[in-house]
Amino acid sequence: MTRAPVGAVRRTRRRIAHGCDRFKNLPPGHAFPEIGGLDPHAPQPLASRPQKSGHKWKRFMGGGVKAFFFVMAIVAALIGAPSESAAQKVGVVVLHGRWDSPRGWALGLAHYLEREGHLVANPEMPWSGSRSYDKGAAAFVSEIDAAVADLRAKGAAKVAIAGHSQGALAALYYATQREVSGIALIAPGGYAQGKLFLEHYGATVAEARRLAAEGRHGDSISFVDLNTGNRTRRVRAPAASVLDYFDPDGPMNSFRIASQVKPGTAVLWIAPRQESEGLKRLSELTFEGLPAQVTRSRVDVAADHLNAPDAAKQALVEWLKGL
Repeated sequence: MTRAPVGAVRRTRRRIAHGCDRFKNLPPGHAFPEIGGLDPHAPQPLASRPQKSGHKWKRFMGGGVKAFFFVMAIVAALIGAPSESAAQKVGVVVLHGRWDSPRGWALGLAHYLEREGHLVANPEMPWSGSRSYDKGAAAFVSEIDAAVADLRAKGAAKVAIAGHSQGALAALYYATQREVSGIALIAPGGYAQGKLFLEHYGATVAEARRLAAEGRHGDSISFVDLNTGNRTRRVRAPAASVLDYFDPDGPMNSFRIASQVKPGTAVLWIAPRQESEGLKRLSELTFEGLPAQVTRSRVDVAADHLNAPDAAKQALVEWLKGL
């Protein structure tokens, strides 16, 4: 290896020492004119200092935690307050027909209404197959009251009564005793003033009147009961119930009670096309007897008497939207 001359080495050392002495008195952070940068050993302005990753994480977490609790506060407020859609929900009390039950012909309708977002009550009424008219009109009004109260407690702002057959006449009578948003009369039946009922139940009603006159309203009477499709069965019922359901002067005379429906009630009549001619005519006359102060609607469906609730599903839901 060739060595540099001793004089050259000495000159290089002097130049380096002279160059370093030039920067001894520079203020901290002053730029080196030869390299155009900052002194890495000098204190730097805050904006120029490299940020440690831990410092960034703390700032991120601080803001993230605040945002999290802010969002949770909003969610809690929304859960605690009733939503507008829930407040506007329409509750429906479904009343089954004679000898039927909540799990009978109207069950499909009740389930459909629930799937459509309605609050639904589907109670067993006194005219069911198992109860056999154990209670009269005043009692079934109280039972419907309880169902309505339950729906309102669950958030229903409006309530409609949807009755099938005997349940339809009960809904009609209820609208003379209480204010409801609407009643749906699905294939109404059980007309106490009808010719068939007058002939068939005449003797039973006479016996019930005699017992009532003697103050024996709770005494039971055995009689053959009629239902659609020429069905019959023997039942026992208190004299007071017989008068409520079968006396032409009682609550199930639809011609008399139709005119007493409270003003402002919406009334929907679901008329099955395969209904018997006698029931069709009685229903038409009842519908015509409603007061002018109610809103009346009629929908004809392709069904017989028993299958009318299933056929009425869509029409009933559309009608409920207008309440």
